[in-house]
Amino acid sequence: NDITTHKAAQQQIQELAYYDPLTHLANRRLFDETLHDILCECSDEKHFSALLFIDLDRFKELNDTYGHDAGDMLLIQVASRLKEGIRESDLVARLGGDEFIVLLPGLKHPEDAQKIAEKLLNSFNEPFLTDESELFISASVGISIYPDDGDDVATLIKNADIAMYHSKLKGRNRVERYSHDLNSQTSARILLGQELRRALERGQVSLLYQPKVRLRDHTLAGAEALLHWNHPLLGGISHERLIHLAEENGMIIQIGDWMLERACQQDRKSTRLN
Repeated sequence: NDITTHKAAQQQIQELAYYDPLTHLANRRLFDETLHDILCECSDEKHFSALLFIDLDRFKELNDTYGHDAGDMLLIQVASRLKEGIRESDLVARLGGDEFIVLLPGLKHPEDAQKIAEKLLNSFNEPFLTDESELFISASVGISIYPDDGDDVATLIKNADIAMYHSKLKGRNRVERYSHDLNSQTSARILLGQELRRALERGQVSLLYQPKVRLRDHTLAGAEALLHWNHPLLGGISHERLIHLAEENGMIIQIGDWMLERACQQDRKSTRLN
């Protein structure tokens, strides 16, 4: 019997199960299984393996501005550059959205992962071409090393993700290596973000005003409203840190509305007194 159709169907099922349909990279399932096998094989070897967690910077803005078709073309080209920049023994996968992850097995030194990550980052310097325009995009990269930063699939991916997140906090378009300090900082930041929500509800935050002065005659031109939180244990927390927290935990719109309403109330009260 002719089994061509049957074999083609089997191949299609295999591709759907283990590969991303857009970029044709490995998907999360194939990556996890491959990493698990690599960890089992290298448990007795004196080599290192590394994970690079790669997240595109401000991809949503580009996707919203130029459309999903342009966004898909960008993701396909990113996948191609990542594949071109790694060794034959390495594996690159798309986790979903604009998140990619690279497995680097059999490294002689942990520092080799940093060099490869910077090489991949530099490959983004050239523009990405769509049907209508050239797009420029950068990426934030987090690194975790086996066995230093974890000895199982879930821990290594989580720690690489934490390192990537700190890369974004430090300005994006950079590489960050995981450390235990980052984990502690992440836990503390999440807790502080939760406390900020309660502090707003309890009226524990306030506005401070920074005057804006005209240089030509040194007269008052206005004032900038800054958010201030006098934390019961940490003391005063700056406006910049609070805005970062609000962006992370999804409170930025709520915070902005509260600041505008409070500033208007105080301005009206001041006008009546004068």
